[in-house]
Amino acid sequence: MGISPSEFESITPYQFTLIRQGFTEKETLEWQRARFVAYVTYRMNVKDAVSIERFLPLDEQDQKAAKKASKRKMYTKKQEAILFDIFNPELRKKGADDTNQ
Repeated sequence: MGISPSEFESITPYQFTLIRQGFTEKETLEWQRARFVAYVTYRMNVKDAVSIERFLPLDEQDQKAAKKASKRKMYTKKQEAILFDIFNPELRKKGADDTNQ
């Protein structure tokens, strides 16, 4: 997903969820682009071409994953702040020290 172990240790579960969702969306978009390029190549070489959905349909697992991801609940701002404080105590203390100066 493009994060180093040290970055992984310093992020909250919510931030990791956002990174993972972004990575999944990027992979999906790359698959759709490859699917479209393959279909255009096919379409240029066949007179009675089938639709893109019939040419390379998404399998059931992909469809279920998309539905499940859209139903996932997100953290509220308050929950996000609590998790940030739990996983980044040194940043919370530093931020509090900065406001007192």
